[in-house]
Amino acid sequence: MTRSSEDKIQNALRPIASLISKSEKAQRKLAENTWQHAMLRDNLKALRAALALMTRPADDAHGFTPHDLQDALRSLSSMIRKTLKARAAFPRGTSQHTLQRNRLAALQAAEAVIKAAQPGHRAAKRTRNHETRAPAASESGRHPRGTSTRDDFSTRNRQKPTMRRRGRRQP
Repeated sequence: MTRSSEDKIQNALRPIASLISKSEKAQRKLAENTWQHAMLRDNLKALRAALALMTRPADDAHGFTPHDLQDALRSLSSMIRKTLKARAAFPRGTSQHTLQRNRLAALQAAEAVIKAAQPGHRAAKRTRNHETRAPAASESGRHPRGTSTRDDFSTRNRQKPTMRRRGRRQP
């Protein structure tokens, strides 16, 4: 691990701990069977995993399954998107903008730590020309001729219905 990445991790510990504390406080105020409570539960699990991995030696990812790490990445990327959106709402130089900037840097460092802890992460880096190789048809989700292997009825391909104006029909 390079000195700059170690510095990023050390600088990320305080904002991550603060975010955990604020999320726990907010979660206590929510009803247990709501989507907000479930989202905070998932976010807290991801933040705690990232904090644990940040404070352990680089090669020690014991106690986390690949599924746990994948869920943590999903939650962290969601938090990063929301933080970017929130940061854009505040003018530069304000305390809110600074808070969001620091939180964003910490979340990105946490995401990098989680990615590094995933099994196969280092193996992918060692693969020769792994980025220049075209993905196989099964990897890309596309048929070799360029047509999609997914059916055309997926929600991604549906068009939104157009809104019709209410009123009387014209004869």
